[in-house]
Amino acid sequence: MTKALIIDDAIANLKLMEAHLSRYDIQAMGVQSGKEGYHLAQELSPDIIFVDLRMPTHTWDGYTTIKNMRDNAQIAKSLIVAITGGGSEADARQAGCDYFLQHPFGMRDIEIIIKEESLAS
Repeated sequence: MTKALIIDDAIANLKLMEAHLSRYDIQAMGVQSGKEGYHLAQELSPDIIFVDLRMPTHTWDGYTTIKNMRDNAQIAKSLIVAITGGGSEADARQAGCDYFLQHPFGMRDIEIIIKEESLAS
């Protein structure tokens, strides 16, 4: 089964993403801070990670989280999707994301990534 990790400080966004991913038989787990997500990613080895770029810096914003994940060999192979309402695509790409979704994005955008990367069962 495909595993997904969602990192977003807004609980409503976590719940929405978890519900949507479950429709594709993707086991999703959400956390509300970059640091927590980084540590959980080491345990779970998720296939795909969704990271909100705009989170409090004391818990690691999305850019810091993505960069640290790319620097960790255990996590570096996971697909990373940056999600944001106002972050920089150039900075997200430089940090190491594979995809960039800017709000408002639709669940169809996520579906395209899932299918493109053959993550749906």
